[in-house]
Amino acid sequence: MRIVHEQGPLREFRTGVLVPTMGALHEGHAALIRLAGSIARAEPDRPPVVVTVFVNPTQFNDPRDFTTYPRTLEADCALAERAGADCVFAPSVEEVYPPPHAPGGAPERPIDLPAAATHPGLEDAHRPGHFAGVCRVCSRLFDLTDPRAAVFGEKDWQQLQVVRAMVRAQGRTLRIVPHETVREPDGLAMSSRNVRLSPEARTRALSLWAAIRAAQGETSPGAAEAAGVRSLRGAGIVPEYFVVREAESLDAPRAGRACRTLVAAAVGGVRLIDNAPWPGPPPGTPPGTPPGAPHEGPGGGGGASPAAFGPGSDGALVRSVLAYQGTPTNSSQIEPPIELEDSRPRSPTGPIVTPQMGESNTPQSRWVFLNGEWVQTFPTAPGAQPGPGASGLPDGADPTGGGTDAPPAALVTQRVIEVPVAPLLQGVAQYNIVIRPGDVISVPSPPQGVIYVSGPGIQRPGTYNLPFSGKLTLQRLVASAGGLSAVAIPERVDLVRMIGENRQATIRVDYKAISAGTQPDILLKPDDLLNFGTNFWATPAAVIRNGFRMSYGFGFLLDRNFGNDVFGPPPDDNNFN
Repeated sequence: MRIVHEQGPLREFRTGVLVPTMGALHEGHAALIRLAGSIARAEPDRPPVVVTVFVNPTQFNDPRDFTTYPRTLEADCALAERAGADCVFAPSVEEVYPPPHAPGGAPERPIDLPAAATHPGLEDAHRPGHFAGVCRVCSRLFDLTDPRAAVFGEKDWQQLQVVRAMVRAQGRTLRIVPHETVREPDGLAMSSRNVRLSPEARTRALSLWAAIRAAQGETSPGAAEAAGVRSLRGAGIVPEYFVVREAESLDAPRAGRACRTLVAAAVGGVRLIDNAPWPGPPPGTPPGTPPGAPHEGPGGGGGASPAAFGPGSDGALVRSVLAYQGTPTNSSQIEPPIELEDSRPRSPTGPIVTPQMGESNTPQSRWVFLNGEWVQTFPTAPGAQPGPGASGLPDGADPTGGGTDAPPAALVTQRVIEVPVAPLLQGVAQYNIVIRPGDVISVPSPPQGVIYVSGPGIQRPGTYNLPFSGKLTLQRLVASAGGLSAVAIPERVDLVRMIGENRQATIRVDYKAISAGTQPDILLKPDDLLNFGTNFWATPAAVIRNGFRMSYGFGFLLDRNFGNDVFGPPPDDNNFN
C-alpha cells in the first residue's frame, strides 16, 4: 500500500473505488474499505482501492470541533492496509483547495446544494454550512481521484442522500455504494466521536439505539416519534431531533414509501447521530438477531412488518410453518407458542449430527414465542423427570400450546422473512438464506403513478401512466403526447413537483435546450404536473408561419404539376446564347 500526499503520485490510482474519510478510522471504516475491495475485485481490470484521510475545515460549523478532531494518520494507514486499501491519499488543505491561479490547480465545479441539504430540518438546521462543506470536499475529491465508485456509510444517512443528489446534479457517472451502519456488540453505532465518551456517557449513549428500537415497534410515524422521544427522555437525554422521514427525500412519510428513523442528541457533551429503517423488526424478534438481519415474525400473528409487501421494501419470503392450536394450561397468562427451531443439521432422532467443540451430543434447544417474547427451551433427557421450569417455559406451560388430554390440531400458518436486496447482492452471508420447498418469494414492483400534462403548448394534454420500469423522461412524455403544438414556447415548460405532503415547487424547464442536447433530459416522478405554455404573440406568429408554409407549398405544387399549363413550357435551352 502506498501513502501519497500530492496529486502527481495519485494519478496512477485514479478511476478506482474511493472511500472518503476524515481519519480516526475504526472498524466501521474497515468494513467500508473491505466492501470497496469486493467491488474492485468484481471488475475485470481490478481497479485500486483508494482511502482519503482529510480533515475538511469547510464542514465544521464549530472551529473548536475542527481543532480537537483526532488526527491519527499512522494508525489510520495501518488499519487501511489491513482492510485491503491500495492507496491512502492524505493531502494538505492547500492540495485540496489550491488558490484560484495556482499552477496545475483545476477550478472547482459550481455546486448547487440539493434539497436534501437545505430543507429537511435535521443536520442542516443544527449544523449550518455543514453540507456546503461536505459537497465541496466530496466534489474536489471526486475530481482528484476520478473514481468509478465511492463507498459511504449509512450512519450519516442525510449526508449519503446529499452526496447522491449532488452526484446526479453534476452529471457524474460515479456510483455511490452505501454500507449499513456498523455497530458495537451492544448496538452503539461506531463513530470516531465515541472515543470522547466517558464510561458513564458511553453507557447512556446506548439510549439512542434503544429509542430507535422502541420506535420500530410502532405502526404509525407519529407514534414512533413519540415512543423514541419518550425513551430518550426516560434516560435523561433531550434529543435535538427524533423523526421518521422518507428514506430518500427526507420528507414527511407517505404511504408506500420506505422510511427511516433519524436521531441526534448530545450525550456527555458529545454529539451523536444514528438512524435505522422504519418499521424495523417486529416485537418478539429472537434475541441475538443482528440489527438489519432478516427477521421472522411470530407465526401466529402473521409476523410481517407493515412494510413486508408494500412498495419500497426489497423483498419478502413467505414460509409456511406448522403451528398448533390447543387450550393453554392457563389461558389468562400463556399464549400458544409458535416454534422456531435451530437451523443446525440434526439426525432423525434429534441429536446434533456433528457436535462442535464444547457441545454435547444432545437434542438442541428451541426458541418458542410465548407471552409476547422469545423463550429458549431445552428438551428433557430420556428417562429424566423434568423439574420445575427445566424446559425454559413457565411452570405448567405446554410447549405445544395444547392441553394434556386432547391432541393438538395442526394449523398451517405463515411467517415472513424480509431480505434486503442491496447487502444480499454485495455478498453478505447472513442474507443468503436457504430456500425450502413451498417457499413463496415476493419482489415488490417499483412504485408507479401518473403524470399530469396541461397547457396549450402540447398536442394531447391529459394524464399519462408511468411505465412499469418507473422511468419516464420529459422527451419521451412529449413524444407520447403527440409533440408540442404550433403555439408552444419550448422554453416555457413549467414542472410542478410535490415536496412532502403539503408543499410543492415549480421550476422552469427549457425543453428546447433539452431537445438540442445542450441540457440533460430529466426523469419525471409520480404526480408531477407539466404545463406547456405559450404567450400572446404565439398564435399570430403561428398563423403567419402557417400561411407562409401554405403559400410556399401551393407555389411549389403549382410549379411542379401545373406550370406548363399556366405559364407555358419552359424555354428551349438552345434559344439562350
